[in-house]
Amino acid sequence: MLKSKLSAWFAIWMALLTVAFYRWPHMHMLWWGAIGLSSTVGVVVGVLVHRPNRRWPWLLLAAALACFGLGDFLYNVLTDVLGLENPFPSFPDGLYLAMYPLVAAGLLQAVARRISGELCPTDTVARLGGDEFAALIEADSMADLELAAGRIVIALAEPFAVAGETVNGTSSVGLSTTVDAGSAEELMRQADLALYVAKGAGKE
Repeated sequence: MLKSKLSAWFAIWMALLTVAFYRWPHMHMLWWGAIGLSSTVGVVVGVLVHRPNRRWPWLLLAAALACFGLGDFLYNVLTDVLGLENPFPSFPDGLYLAMYPLVAAGLLQAVARRISGELCPTDTVARLGGDEFAALIEADSMADLELAAGRIVIALAEPFAVAGETVNGTSSVGLSTTVDAGSAEELMRQADLALYVAKGAGKE
C-alpha cells in the first residue's frame, strides 16, 4: 500500500511541476531545478522502499541525475542571473561530463545483474573491461552451456530504462570448456577467440 501511494504522489508531483514549467516559463529556473531534484530524490526513495538486491545501479543513476540537474541549474544562474553568454568551459560543463561515466557505470552494473540472474548461485560473473563480461559456469554438457548462454543473450536483448530513456543493445557470446583448455589462461583465450568469431559472423 505504501509503495502504491508513494508512486501515485510522485507522479502527481512531477505532473504539477511539468504544468508549472510550461504555465509560468519566466520561472523556469525554479521549476527545472525542482524537477531535477525530485527525479534524484525519487530514485533514492525508490531504492529505500523497494530494496532491490543490487542498489548500486540505481544510486549511480541518482548521482547522474543530480549532476545533470545541478549543472542545468547553475548554467541558468550563469546565463539568466549573471548575464553570461554561453560560458564555456564552466563548472556546469564539469557536472555534465561527470554524468556520463555515472550513467555508464550504472548501466554496466545492471548488465552484470541480468547476467547473474540467468545463472546458478554457484556460477561466477566478472567484468573484464569495457563492456566485456566473463562467466564461469558449472555445466554437465556443452548443450547445457549453450542453453545458459542463450538465456543471457535473451535477457540482455531486453531494453534498459536509463534516466527516462530506453537503451537497447545486442550481445555476443563466446564459449569454451575445460575440455578445450588445460589452464585458466587457455580457457579465457579460447573463449575470447570464440567471441570474436561470433562477432565477425554477426552472431549473438
